[in-house]
Amino acid sequence: MHIRKENLEGAQVQALLREHLASMEHTAPPESRHALDLSGLRDPAVTFWSIWDGETLAGFGALKHLTAEHAEIKSMRTAAPYLRRGVASRMLDHLITEAANRGYTRISLETGSMAFFEPARRLYESFGFVQCQPFANYRPDPNSTFMTLDGLSPNSGVTRINQKSRSSCMTRQLISSGSTFEQEIGYSRAVVDGNWIFVSGTTGFDYSTMTISDSLTEQTEQCLRNIEAALHQAGSSLKDVVRVTYVLPNGADFPQCWPILRQYFGEVRPAAMMISAGLADPRMRIEMEVTALKQS
Repeated sequence: MHIRKENLEGAQVQALLREHLASMEHTAPPESRHALDLSGLRDPAVTFWSIWDGETLAGFGALKHLTAEHAEIKSMRTAAPYLRRGVASRMLDHLITEAANRGYTRISLETGSMAFFEPARRLYESFGFVQCQPFANYRPDPNSTFMTLDGLSPNSGVTRINQKSRSSCMTRQLISSGSTFEQEIGYSRAVVDGNWIFVSGTTGFDYSTMTISDSLTEQTEQCLRNIEAALHQAGSSLKDVVRVTYVLPNGADFPQCWPILRQYFGEVRPAAMMISAGLADPRMRIEMEVTALKQS
């Protein structure tokens, strides 16, 4: 994927912007909605970027100049087919880096306070943003959450923010799949710490529907898709996996998984261990945990 500065003329960009604005309509009354429309994004104070997968638009984001030291993030949006694939993380990192390289020392944003915006708030928190008072021309509003990140310096980004921000989670990024289990139990799908990525035990649930197949081989495939999505969101891939642990209630079933594992890991050949043990749900027939090391 690649990020480019956008002139807002493309059909895909305008279509996703219309979708973005329409999705906001049910969240709050008009006076509490602050998403910029096409004319607002054409303001000279706004710079707009898009992220592309080949010829397909994956998402966009914008940066608005407030003062010589302060910028605002606007219009963060990921296209539906690219949700939970790391698009928002890459765009947010790009905006932070761009803001720092332009000389801003603080970057802030407004997002909704409702449950609809919880994934966005978690993403911002994982980058070190903290809640703050209304800024610029905003006023206190129960429908809004205001967040800020201080201490930017040139070459800032996901792994290069100053020490103050590093101590507030900048080197540790939390990855979510959107699974309800994460909030209920209190864990992350994956944790990024420096170049290391630790992916939690992952089962064959399809997190978009919270359903699971009865087939061991289908569960194995879904496990790997879930892991791949978490790694992608962390800026990595299965090629970076250095260790994997397999847990099956019935160890005698493990050979059924081998052809699929060879397909995904045959060239990578990570260190591995298989454990035969009970799993939390009787429908689960396999669970996998991986550790990856991002290549510099």
